[in-house]
Amino acid sequence: MNGTGGLKGWRWLLIFDGIISLPIAFLGFWLIPDSPANTRAFYLTAEDRETGRNRMEKIGRAKATGLSWNKIKGFVSHWPVWVFVIPYV
Repeated sequence: MNGTGGLKGWRWLLIFDGIISLPIAFLGFWLIPDSPANTRAFYLTAEDRETGRNRMEKIGRAKATGLSWNKIKGFVSHWPVWVFVIPYV
């Protein structure tokens, strides 16, 4: 495809990757359920939701809480952020 339509091969590769990835991303947004505690997935029955909640309680997982400044501060001050993420960016 190099030179087809006046585009280099690597540009065509990015176009094809985008064509493939966008529908998958949109479907994932609508089809991948969120947490069992607050799921709104249309394809899960009330029994499925309750089963998910019971499994989470059984393994001792805490219920999801909202984002707070303390959580953001904890994330930013965690050492892997400074060792791996910041140098990568």
